[in-house]
Amino acid sequence: MAHGAKRWAIAVAGTLVVVGIPFGAAAVERISEQGAATEAAAAEGADVAGGTGETAAPSPTTDAFEPLDPQASASAELPVEPVETPTRIMLLGDSVTQGAGGDWTWRYRLARTLDRAGTAYDFVGPRQVLYDALTQDSTSTAYLDPAFDQDHVARWGMTLAEQDFPVTTLVTDLRPDVLVEMLGVNDLNHRGDDPAVVTQRVRQLVADARAVSPTVDVVLVELPQTWVEGVDEFNAFIRQMALELDTPEARVVSASTAGATIAHTRDGMHPNADGEVLIADGVARALQRIGVPTQRRSPSASLRY
Repeated sequence: MAHGAKRWAIAVAGTLVVVGIPFGAAAVERISEQGAATEAAAAEGADVAGGTGETAAPSPTTDAFEPLDPQASASAELPVEPVETPTRIMLLGDSVTQGAGGDWTWRYRLARTLDRAGTAYDFVGPRQVLYDALTQDSTSTAYLDPAFDQDHVARWGMTLAEQDFPVTTLVTDLRPDVLVEMLGVNDLNHRGDDPAVVTQRVRQLVADARAVSPTVDVVLVELPQTWVEGVDEFNAFIRQMALELDTPEARVVSASTAGATIAHTRDGMHPNADGEVLIADGVARALQRIGVPTQRRSPSASLRY
């Protein structure tokens, strides 16, 4: 699916008209030729009317209120200005995506890569809050830097087996162009589910999203906690699934988090600043593959984000 689609604004004789596609060069040339021919005819008529080269004054009851000739008005066309439509991105995940009080979050880091590229985007979701693990406050707004689009669909403890909202409802209500999904570690770590079973839940998630929006693009983010049992196997399944489900009309790509270690976390599970950068970098590379421009920086130094 193409992202960053453009609408075109055309001013004709003082009236702004917005259309879905631009005029081709040939069409613009024809309009210009028609306008020139109309002007020439008007000049010739003026010479004949007065016999002295002066134009006859318009009749107050007829000429002044004569309907606008579309061919004549075409000569007044102003330059075409493209207007970029934001790419709607839905970030679906668990605590790693939601973040905790005092975090930047990898969502913030991803927003910066999109901003630097000048990409028009809109994160969509019913939530903006963080979770404060110390006070167990699920409505925290204590971002280290709150100046970004905070919308998300993530919650601490969420699993693929027990999601807060049906994917069909989310896609219907939020109309994402791109669904970025990173779930599964709680299925493996807390529920003890088999990686193959968890992978089938991801496959069903993609199918449900496509049932509502056949052209939605999906980014499947590999789990960074490779030290958790089953994660390596699950990530391998995810990479293979993306290859199987990817089509030109509805992309499915995996986002690599290769290189993540416990040193990228603050508690063995949740990313610290460097971990946030590493995840955002992997997602940014995946978005580039499906046509969403990002401008990445080195994932080795978080303070440069």
